[in-house]
Amino acid sequence: MALAVGLGHERRDPRQHRSYLLMTRRTWSIVAGADVLVHEALYVPGIDRLVAGVPNATSLKKSIMSHHTSVEDAGRVAQAAGVKTLVLSHLVPAEDPAVTDQMWIDAARAHFGGRIIVGKDLLEI
Repeated sequence: MALAVGLGHERRDPRQHRSYLLMTRRTWSIVAGADVLVHEALYVPGIDRLVAGVPNATSLKKSIMSHHTSVEDAGRVAQAAGVKTLVLSHLVPAEDPAVTDQMWIDAARAHFGGRIIVGKDLLEI
């Protein structure tokens, strides 16, 4: 199985090594045809609630949005790369009860026709 992941680099234990790819348009071809693409995702409508009540809400929202990929764009990447399964991970906002798993799936589904999974801690695929 081919696996592609979009995030960063991690080495917590010398026996484990996980490498992640930060996705840009220039790197989409690297994940082409993967069975599974794990991609971070931002649900734009949830950001206003996330920053509500913070004195620097406007600049915080701008910062958050500039450092994350929208769930719709994650769907576009998955579709363009021809992957079979998209796993949405590193979700922002992470724990907003108003943003359901189905909302994440629907937003990605607008641009991706394959299987979509909303990632959870300790998820095994």
